[in-house]
Amino acid sequence: MQFQVNSWTIFLSLALLQGLFLSAGLTSWRGGNRRANRLMALLVLLLSIHIAECVMRSSYFYLDFPQAYLATYSLLFTYGPLLYLFTHVLTRDRFPRFSQSLLHFIPAVFCAYYLVDFFQLAPEGKMDIIVRDLSAGGIYAGSLQDNIHIIACLHILIYLLLACYRLYQYRLELRTNCAYHSGIDYHWLRKTLETIILLFIAVFFLQYFYRSAWPETMPVIFLFLASLAIPVYLLGYMLMHKPEVNIRLVVGTERKRSGLMQPSWSDADQRSARERLIQLMEDQKPYLQRDLRLPYLAELLEMQPQHLAELIHESFSLNFYDFINRYRILEAQKRLRIDAGNRYANHNLIFDVGFMTKAAFRSAFRKHCGMPPAQFRKLLREQQPLQQLTPLAEQNLK
Repeated sequence: MQFQVNSWTIFLSLALLQGLFLSAGLTSWRGGNRRANRLMALLVLLLSIHIAECVMRSSYFYLDFPQAYLATYSLLFTYGPLLYLFTHVLTRDRFPRFSQSLLHFIPAVFCAYYLVDFFQLAPEGKMDIIVRDLSAGGIYAGSLQDNIHIIACLHILIYLLLACYRLYQYRLELRTNCAYHSGIDYHWLRKTLETIILLFIAVFFLQYFYRSAWPETMPVIFLFLASLAIPVYLLGYMLMHKPEVNIRLVVGTERKRSGLMQPSWSDADQRSARERLIQLMEDQKPYLQRDLRLPYLAELLEMQPQHLAELIHESFSLNFYDFINRYRILEAQKRLRIDAGNRYANHNLIFDVGFMTKAAFRSAFRKHCGMPPAQFRKLLREQQPLQQLTPLAEQNLK
């Protein structure tokens, strides 16, 4: 028996147990977005299986059972699609069609087919390849692992970029349909994906441009999996321990589901609808609600959400997000003018006018007023002419 226990074996075994525990927890947990939980559980489980392969490598288990060598390498082509589908589920109101989802895993099938020749080798032939891989750390040019790693790295990077692009599209949807864009916590997923991308690029350069400096005691597959497993594990625990980040982040889907054609506004109809909208905003002040959304405002006006979005765009050249924020900033300016003694605390003002975070308030204030809130207060204390501080909102919305 060639089985050996070393520091790598112990470390990887702990990572394997951690992954199995996390996968079971995500599968059984009934909170949050259950479809997203299951996809993340499957991703963690597959990573755990791959880590088990690394345990066998580090313990030289393959010298006794060469039949199991490279058995998990086709899993490398499932990680990217699963991360993309996970992002898709969080930002869409429906799961992709099963047949369409299966297409993402075709490269994994091709990888398994690519390894058929290796699995058909006699035990002596497999042993020669295993000994050569283990002695060289599996990073020499032209090896099976080398070819698979190059393609798998590019494959995962492509899907990570697609997931980031999906988040970018979702951000545009938020800005069009939701008035509390900064209050919805989706940055955690974008930052996780960006972290994985940077780690993969670093591993790629280390592996293929600094081969001579690579330590033989650390096979590249260890670092390859670590760059993916660590962020994914953290993401899995975040889903379980912070339910507020594991919600269905869908907004404005009524526009796509309704299937209604966009209205053709006549000048009279558009003028009437615009007047009703402005009257509603001034009388009821719905913009003070921190969770205001396009469908709710459209319901108050007895309009379809997509019709209201078009009205705002055509009448004010604004999306829903900027339209609501202009009213909020105008309200903040009014309250600051009344508060001549500067007794209005910033955090009270931010929440009172409908913003979720200080960053969102400062960004919107600077955008619509051309100055930060602190400078606006200062000019008020210095009794500067108020007409010079009038925001564009008053000109565009009146």
